Amino acid sequence: MPDDASFQNSGSEDANAVRRRREILAAAVRCIRQFSARKVAVEDIAREAGISRRTLYRFFQTRRDIMSAVAYERLSKIGHGVEAALAKCDTFEDAIVAGTIETIRLARADRVFESLVEDDHTLILDPDPRDEGAPIRSLSAKIWLGVFRKARKDGKLRQTIREQEALSWLIEVHRLFDIRPDLSDTEIEDLLRKFVLPSLVSEGSRRRKA
Repeated sequence: MPDDASFQNSGSEDANAVRRRREILAAAVRCIRQFSARKVAVEDIAREAGISRRTLYRFFQTRRDIMSAVAYERLSKIGHGVEAALAKCDTFEDAIVAGTIETIRLARADRVFESLVEDDHTLILDPDPRDEGAPIRSLSAKIWLGVFRKARKDGKLRQTIREQEALSWLIEVHRLFDIRPDLSDTEIEDLLRKFVLPSLVSEGSRRRKA
């Protein structure tokens, strides 16, 4: 059995690995801000982080792995802002509209994230969108599943739609809007109210509102 010193060394190594990964990602963000994601090479990131390419590859196997990790970090920050917007909403409909508009607004305002998406839009796609533990889906679930569950409890979510199905649909809607920088907030709201809300809100709830 390993002694206490071995466990302490293991913990120290893990902490050092986490710190080094953060340093590499911070270096990648600085490079993206300076050059744009499309022009950043692994060599640039390693140089900015003050390490060799060989050392960098101990923590990230490919350039895409680095960019995916940066994209997830940026989305996590965007998610905090969306959660704040959702907390102010009184109705399910308002949550879908305000939360979506805030998602797109914050994504567009984050130049690092936008640069990443322009370089490779697949960075915001999970390898298996059905995998509930996949990075983008799990992050979206943290933000939105509570909204859908409350809507179900309040009789607002259509009975024929499961919460996970509603989440999948909303993720796709957000991706569509994110690659349409020509759409204004007003146009996005109009599309949400005409096409997205009718697909999610129960008919009984719509009749009561009418």
